[in-house]
Amino acid sequence: MKTLTDSRAVRTARWLGLLLAMLSPVMAAVPDLTATGVIATIDKSLSYNLGPTGLRGWIYNSGDGSLFSPQEGYISALSRQILVTVVGTATPASGVLAADDVILGVGWGPGGDPVPLFTSDARKSFGWAIGEAEKTANSGILKLKRWRGGVTTDVSITLPVMGSYTDTAPFNCPKSALILANAINVLKNESFENNFGGPISALALMAGVVPGDPDYAAVRNKLQIYARSLAPGSLSLTGCTPWDWGYINLFLCEYYLRGVVDGNPDASVLHGINEYTVALAKGQGMFGTYGHGGSILRPDGSLHGSIPWYGPVNAAASPPISPSSWAKRRCWPAASRWIRKSIRPSNAAPCFSVTMSTRDRFPTANMSRGRGTTHPTARTRWPLCCSACRTTGPWKRSISPA
Repeated sequence: MKTLTDSRAVRTARWLGLLLAMLSPVMAAVPDLTATGVIATIDKSLSYNLGPTGLRGWIYNSGDGSLFSPQEGYISALSRQILVTVVGTATPASGVLAADDVILGVGWGPGGDPVPLFTSDARKSFGWAIGEAEKTANSGILKLKRWRGGVTTDVSITLPVMGSYTDTAPFNCPKSALILANAINVLKNESFENNFGGPISALALMAGVVPGDPDYAAVRNKLQIYARSLAPGSLSLTGCTPWDWGYINLFLCEYYLRGVVDGNPDASVLHGINEYTVALAKGQGMFGTYGHGGSILRPDGSLHGSIPWYGPVNAAASPPISPSSWAKRRCWPAASRWIRKSIRPSNAAPCFSVTMSTRDRFPTANMSRGRGTTHPTARTRWPLCCSACRTTGPWKRSISPA
């Protein structure tokens, strides 16, 4: 006969008790921004952009090593308040909200119903409410429950009416097209930095303005100045910075090709394309991968060793690899040998499985250059980054995609 201590109910209760014990310190850590003196303890430099409202705000997140904190990044699941940190001039929120106001809830549309309090993630709820307010039927009206100096009031701001997303968004979607047009207008007047954010913005601007647009010549001139700043004739690169250089090279290639289409290619950037392409190719890992930095040297001092730190990062590999095929045809013949490895079919798709990344980070002695007598993951994973095993290795006939 089972005793009470062995019953399923008791075991479940024990697990629930343990879970609640783990959660209790996390729940207690969520500050009440309306309590006396709490706002003064908040680091307001850690704030979120609150969409088209003109606001920035501090939102509680559990990125402190607690149970709710993922290994990387932060989550705001426990937040129920938003502390206003900045109100932009001449924005929808100007004159309605001020720094140190606390947003306790959100609603939308015309009518006099009370604004409800946040009952779930304040960050997500605020974003969803913006989408609802922007619908034509809601006239752009975003309602907020505002706390200011101990007094709670329902207020509203008016956002531009954007309509609704279609089922095919962003394609065949007037709202998506309007968002893109607004973004392009902003990018036309922004300066581009030399990190990965700059070329991403420049690529968006290049894609959003086409021949025939009234300001196409002005945008083309702006992109030319930026491209030439990234690829001066004296450029000489050492090392490997996949995130920045990958996007820079992608932009330079697209910029040059745009000139080809227009009939006036800017040959002055070809030297820069060569420098970025070769430097990135030299920094590629032994299995065709990239990480936050380039690969380390092999024990014999040659290139293409393992990816340092915690191994390959798939998102860091796409920008360096994408322009390599085109760049190989344009660069000096002497550079081709460095680029050839990065555009082999086996490397066109960097490793997408944890097992592949682990193998790249900690290669075994008999797996140098992707060849050898053993391949611990080949029977269960398609070795995207190891063409030798796929074509000549011992499992040529038994490999199947995962």
